[in-house]
Amino acid sequence: MNANAELIKDLEELVFGLNSQILACAIQCKIFKDKGFLKLEERYKAHLKEEQEYLEKTIEKMIDFGGKINLNNINNKEELKIFENLIEYLKN
Repeated sequence: MNANAELIKDLEELVFGLNSQILACAIQCKIFKDKGFLKLEERYKAHLKEEQEYLEKTIEKMIDFGGKINLNNINNKEELKIFENLIEYLKN
């Protein structure tokens, strides 16, 4: 595997990992809002925006190196951690 192909593969894994994180962050925002933790919701919204911007830059970089995003490769290897209980959230 040449250097570009290896880099593209790594970037693709990063894209899918970031996508999972963004989903978890969006869900956590809604939970915080529902529980009345509006400051935490705002903090997570800001974090969500940062993650989305980083994802966009990573996708652009992948395309610059000649990569193609194959949505069929999405495979969540990690469990998304979503917390209903603030105490459990703080512990993790």
